[in-house]
Amino acid sequence: MTFTERVTHSARLFSDPAARLQHFSDFYHPKAVFHGYAPSGSLDFAEAQKFYVALWNAFPDFQVRILRAVEEANMMAFHYTWEGTHQSMYAGTAPSGRRVRMAGMSFVRFEGRQVIERWNVSDSGHLMTQLKG
Repeated sequence: MTFTERVTHSARLFSDPAARLQHFSDFYHPKAVFHGYAPSGSLDFAEAQKFYVALWNAFPDFQVRILRAVEEANMMAFHYTWEGTHQSMYAGTAPSGRRVRMAGMSFVRFEGRQVIERWNVSDSGHLMTQLKG
């Protein structure tokens, strides 16, 4: 399986509420580092997992889609969108019931079959604007 196929398959699993948490542990290396998720710096595996659990809880119908991807050696860049309905507290914002859509880009570095490092860029300001109406 190519990295592109692996990431596309992962998008389907991360969109499945029953598979998300287990797949996170399968897809990311326990020593993975996540860049671009916090203004204070990088997140480790446990911190990134908490970030995603909070996101999935706030948007239980979360669906992610890979729009395009490029891979070279053990690295891959991809453009994605995700959408979901805001149904519980997220980033200090009470549930709004609004359907939101976000776009972002990531670079990932694989070690074997798992991601060991991820760099992420997305417009969180746009997300907050959608949540607050």
